[in-house]
Amino acid sequence: MLALSRGVVPPTLNLETPDPAGLGFEHVRFGSAPLGGRPLRAALCNSFGFGGMNASALFVAPGDDLA
Repeated sequence: MLALSRGVVPPTLNLETPDPAGLGFEHVRFGSAPLGGRPLRAALCNSFGFGGMNASALFVAPGDDLA
């Protein structure tokens, strides 16, 4: 929710040298401009626990219906 309120994507933890192939992922490096200037519209948080205790929360910016 803090990322949505500030409009900033936090960097990928412990990413120092990304794979050159990239595999289609857009990594966020520390100090880089996130999302190429596009606005941050939603954030997803996943929590995976032992024994199938899983949870996900999707947060959407106010006034954005993602349509």
